[in-house]
Amino acid sequence: MMTTFLSWNLNGKPLQDLVANLARSRDVDVVILLECEIGVTDLLQSLNPPGSRSIFHYAVNPAQTPLEAIKLFTLFSSDFLLPLEDELGLTIRGPGPEPQVFFR
Repeated sequence: MMTTFLSWNLNGKPLQDLVANLARSRDVDVVILLECEIGVTDLLQSLNPPGSRSIFHYAVNPAQTPLEAIKLFTLFSSDFLLPLEDELGLTIRGPGPEPQVFFR
């Protein structure tokens, strides 16, 4: 079984219901939203409607920028997307403190 990703540049538009519908219909495991101005609470409510089998979790951005441009949500444990590097407009996440291969 492969992990399924959904990456979408929202361009600041409030498309949380479309994102949630697509994520559920395609059995997405990780949702990556770019240029996302939607609040985390609103996104979680859309991704996790009452009675849903799977629960999406928010992968917190440790850079704590005032306006987070990249938001990540996953069905996996929060340990699955540990921050390796976070800057405004760039995030690198992985399943442990050091990636196996890392290029600069």
